[in-house]
Amino acid sequence: MHAMAETLVHRRNTEKTTAVLEPKAPPAVVDTPPEPGKPRRAGHGRNRADAFVGAEKVAIAHPTLHSGDSCPGCNEGNVYRQKQPATLVRIIGQAPLKATVFEMERLRCNACGEVFTARPPQSAGAEKVDATAVAMIALLKYGAGMPFNRMERLEGRLGMPLAAATQGELMEEGARPIKHVLDELIRFAAQGGVMHNDDTSMHACVETGAQRR
Repeated sequence: MHAMAETLVHRRNTEKTTAVLEPKAPPAVVDTPPEPGKPRRAGHGRNRADAFVGAEKVAIAHPTLHSGDSCPGCNEGNVYRQKQPATLVRIIGQAPLKATVFEMERLRCNACGEVFTARPPQSAGAEKVDATAVAMIALLKYGAGMPFNRMERLEGRLGMPLAAATQGELMEEGARPIKHVLDELIRFAAQGGVMHNDDTSMHACVETGAQRR
């Protein structure tokens, strides 16, 4: 009994340190201002400007100076065009397939009723769907795995409808010119001396004629 009473009198203090001691002041944050005269240079993310090989290039001339003009800074030397221009990259969003509506003006004679229509520009082309659009659909379908129905919904939401059935017809028509290349690749592969087999389970492919599903 005496031992238990001694333990209770001199028991260990279990209060938290934060309740006994004064709170420690947080470390002071030193805000180092940027050096004057050295603005932060704007970057282009992980890719440099010369990495955008497929981007549209727009050359912008100086509004007041030309190569060979006198220097407006020192009035002593002359300025000359540099081999490497300053670059600025701007990325915009647009639909995978972009449509252009050409509106040709029509004029009607109020006497004879004959209508005169302006000719479409040569850049409009002869086909409604350009070969570049067919190639883009093929890349999105067979290269990126985008189904025709998903492409139809995406283009429809962006105001440029393109039915999934139309995309399939475009792919079938666009594949005809390169079918001979496919047949030659199959013939060339059949002459190989080594054949590898992958036993990974997968759904069986049903082939009917020249169409594969």
